[in-house]
Amino acid sequence: MNKKTMTGLWLGWFLALSILPRTALAANVRLAILPFQIHSSEDLTYLQRGIQDMLSTRIAQQGGVEVLDRGKIASLEKEYSSGMDIAKAASIGAKLGVDFVVFGSISKLGSHVSLDGQVVDVKNGSSRASLAAEAPNLDGVIPQVGRLAQEIRAAALGQSAPVARGALPQQPQPMPSAGLPQQQLVAPAPGVTYPVPPGGYPVPPGGFTGGKAEELFSRSDDEEAISQGKSINPAFIMAYQADKMRRGYVKTPDLNLSDIQAIDVADVDGDGKNEVIIADEDRIYIYKDIFGDPTKKVTFQPVPKHAKILSLDAADINRNGVAEIYVTAIVEKGEKIASAVVEYKDGKFELIGKDLPYLFRVVRSVQEGQVLFGQEIRPRYMADRARDMMFNPFMDPVKLQWEGGTLVRKEELKLKDSVCVLGLTAVDVDKDGTDEYLAFDQRDYLKLFNNRGGVVWVSSDPYGRTANFFLKDFKQEFPSTVDPPDPRVWLPPRIVTVDLDGDGIEEVVICHNYEPLKILAQSRFFTKSAIFSLSWDGVDFMENWRTREMKGYVADYQVKDVDGDGKPELLVGLVYKRGTMDYLKTTAALIAFELNVEKAKGQADKAIRMPAPPPKKDEGSIFPTIKF
Repeated sequence: MNKKTMTGLWLGWFLALSILPRTALAANVRLAILPFQIHSSEDLTYLQRGIQDMLSTRIAQQGGVEVLDRGKIASLEKEYSSGMDIAKAASIGAKLGVDFVVFGSISKLGSHVSLDGQVVDVKNGSSRASLAAEAPNLDGVIPQVGRLAQEIRAAALGQSAPVARGALPQQPQPMPSAGLPQQQLVAPAPGVTYPVPPGGYPVPPGGFTGGKAEELFSRSDDEEAISQGKSINPAFIMAYQADKMRRGYVKTPDLNLSDIQAIDVADVDGDGKNEVIIADEDRIYIYKDIFGDPTKKVTFQPVPKHAKILSLDAADINRNGVAEIYVTAIVEKGEKIASAVVEYKDGKFELIGKDLPYLFRVVRSVQEGQVLFGQEIRPRYMADRARDMMFNPFMDPVKLQWEGGTLVRKEELKLKDSVCVLGLTAVDVDKDGTDEYLAFDQRDYLKLFNNRGGVVWVSSDPYGRTANFFLKDFKQEFPSTVDPPDPRVWLPPRIVTVDLDGDGIEEVVICHNYEPLKILAQSRFFTKSAIFSLSWDGVDFMENWRTREMKGYVADYQVKDVDGDGKPELLVGLVYKRGTMDYLKTTAALIAFELNVEKAKGQADKAIRMPAPPPKKDEGSIFPTIKF
């Protein structure tokens, strides 16, 4: 071979190598995809395996990235099956000898499915990219997998992440807040000041009526994309934008509890950080970080062996800097209230009050701040159903205060109609600096009482409704010729008052659990539920916002700072799998909705941001109308 030929060959090889992609010259990046954890009451193992396989195939098929075989990953199942975080992923990646590890979760709430994950750089022990995708149902998951595969490839190869057609440029993300997993939170769209529910409607900036009276919809912020034809219509929100806007909630894994009777949020151990407290029928559970690691909790049994917990509240009523836990409980045999108070002392939780004869409820008073109300019940001796239905078991609520380490009765709250204190709250609707009271009556209608106890307003439809009850003790047998009374006393849900937007007008947050068919007179079977925010307009309570319809029923809820970022979240205890009989297994979880709150600039501004009116009953809504 002559010299010219050799020179030509070398020159050809040099030119070929110079135009090859950089990834072809370098060694393949090694990547492991761990099975995504499942947060659902359904068995989604098939989807878990399918996502792992589809991501592996689509990432590897373009070259440059070598995806580790699933069989090699399975050898470390004990390490990743107990829960994952970035540090653990980096440790597993080092053992597998890979450069990057992908882990995440599959969450299914109703029909809605979300995928969340992280791409972890094993060498640096840090997250290279966060992953998030939404689908209205299981059929919509597969199209999202292709986009996630491209994002994972880009992160592993150090390339720019692909942007979906019609998407807005990625905005800088805020620093992660403590507590809630950041990969499941997305900064709200500008102008959105009320919750954007998962899988529900994406709310355009400015609300449904737009920023101006003549606009029906708000226009897209990406005017340049519209002018270039990247958006098919300026009134449409493209899929990528909708995916970003639907974020704003997190969900725990299924909680291994007998039921959810009540929840609250407070600093109960004096460390300056809020804990989440949950009660089932005989115990309370105190979580430091329920959305990060729900396995770490303190369990405490504050009530007698045969007592049933009905409710709980957490508040610093004795003003010592640490919130007490007020547990309402009853011994059903004899209908004896046996409530308790728990406080953190000397490094442990202990009882500071037991066998107390009160149903407890803490309300927020405009005059006094947090106030503890107690309520005793009357004994009953009813001979038949008719007379029992007319009997009210609840005595007048009474204010309770701590004096010398003992709860002492103060003034009674005299209301014209009898109510259960568990469904009672204080609210200053007329802005005169004195408390009015809002409560559920025994038929689940909302009633507003003035400061003298008179009824000034009644809802036209019932609200609330829970599966919470206690059994009556009739102390007698009923002959077959007598229609026996209903053995259960159904209890109302709590009512929360909070000024979310700082305009000085209190919002009332209530739940509604929907029972489509009364199967048995002595049972309740709920299929859907929602949370509503209402405000008094001088005549009626008007709706501010509502969550999406949720499968199952809302056992309890709170509006408090769950994640320590100084802003309140809507925390919902959702029981989404429960039979009509008490012995069937209950499946439940907590959901936290981010609330994008900002101070209202004025009443006109607030009116512009109001959501559209709810549908009427005859238009197919499962809920009663809010306009009374």
